[in-house]
Amino acid sequence: MKKIIKYVLIDILRNKIMLGYTLFLLLISVSIFNLEDNSAKGLLSLLNIILIIVPLVSLLFSTIYVYNSAEFLELLVSQPLKRRTIWLSLFADFRGAWLLRFLSALGSPSYYLKQRLPVL
Repeated sequence: MKKIIKYVLIDILRNKIMLGYTLFLLLISVSIFNLEDNSAKGLLSLLNIILIIVPLVSLLFSTIYVYNSAEFLELLVSQPLKRRTIWLSLFADFRGAWLLRFLSALGSPSYYLKQRLPVL
């Protein structure tokens, strides 16, 4: 299971669509925090965009990735592995890759948020 997770995670992280997605989220988050004077308004705007874009893109990318890797999945099924192990490792890879990209894209503008929020 660890070998499957390692191979698929590296494949997902090297994908150009994932890199573009990360840069897109980074650009949106930095631009929203630079446009708004009030950080609470910027955070609310960013939350609205995230609630729409992130689930849509993640569902679309995951579906396309599984469809395009049909031959790889056939190879894995022909090995003495349980199907549950294969699908759980794919799910863990998707979850880890999306979480890593999401936190790296939206965690970096937290510096702007720290500078603008008043300390209570």
